[in-house]
Amino acid sequence: MISDVLAQAVDDLDHYLDDPFWDHIYRADLRERVIHLRDDAKYVQILLDTHPCDAPPTESVLRERIAADRRQAREYAENGGGGRK
Repeated sequence: MISDVLAQAVDDLDHYLDDPFWDHIYRADLRERVIHLRDDAKYVQILLDTHPCDAPPTESVLRERIAADRRQAREYAENGGGGRK
């Protein structure tokens, strides 16, 4: 399913974005574009995973949750978690 592909893409992007070896490789503007791509993939994944009978949260709520998830993944990596939960 597409949701699974998007979930894997988010995990893989987080791995490279949070790895200290790769972190400095990407210019700030390019890195921000990759993060935006990652967040969009996560957003669509959540929409696809929402049961058809349930109304998904508003876009702003989802974007806030995604940003919080990204911060948590980053903190996890910085504390020795290797970028993966």
